[in-house]
Amino acid sequence: MPPARRHGKLRQRLSSEIDKLEPHTALPTERELAVRHEVSRSTVRQALDSLADAGIVYRVHGAGTFVAAQTISKSHTLTSFTEDMHARGLTPGTRLIAADETVAGRSTGEELRTAPDHRVLRLIRLRTADDRPMCLETVHLRADRVPGLLSLDLNTSLYDILQNQYALRLVRAEQVWTAISLDERSAILLGVPAGAAAFHVRRVGLDERGRPQEATTSRSTGWWAEAGRVPSGVDCPKDGIETKDRLFVMFLDGRGRACCHARVAFPTL
Repeated sequence: MPPARRHGKLRQRLSSEIDKLEPHTALPTERELAVRHEVSRSTVRQALDSLADAGIVYRVHGAGTFVAAQTISKSHTLTSFTEDMHARGLTPGTRLIAADETVAGRSTGEELRTAPDHRVLRLIRLRTADDRPMCLETVHLRADRVPGLLSLDLNTSLYDILQNQYALRLVRAEQVWTAISLDERSAILLGVPAGAAAFHVRRVGLDERGRPQEATTSRSTGWWAEAGRVPSGVDCPKDGIETKDRLFVMFLDGRGRACCHARVAFPTL
């Protein structure tokens, strides 16, 4: 059997076995897997490499290979802003507003599971698509996990930098969405009137081991954030229609015309 076919077949077997295991369960060693499946350690290594690339397992140097936590997002994989915009046929862009080092504080410290006085890096960036402002985000990262980050070009995909420079791969996120009215500074940067309706999103990005690596807040104007064009025949007031577990929000343009809508799901309380 050709080597590629051998490790592909082993990958399928291991994937089926992993489906029955809890996240962060340790897998047998390469030697044990080789004996169990009657293949070479090289074949085992290639199969595990493939599973790691797919986010099914992760490795810890000196400890072994572990089952990764299930990814959570619309497409079952966490994608970056850059990837999302490319998928929509738009050209992504980033404008760095500020970047510094500070202390985490109570709220960010809780999200990153660290002490309030722990040092973190704070990045404030304006994200654009086809040169149009999309969202204003403030990212917090533990300083000890990303040494030298502030010296890098931060006008690119941060997720790419984290993965390529620091081997930090974010695979899922916990997010809280709320509707807000924009303050004057945010509105100016986003190119909309002060007080305009927007989404405020608080996100904690986690790696394969379930560890929080980023704590981000963003303000997004309604025309982009989980939004779509208004379907024909829809008549919705500006404040939206609230149902048992869902809020249908309609955003209006400067002339009071409905320009986009968004459906935000909430857990049943």
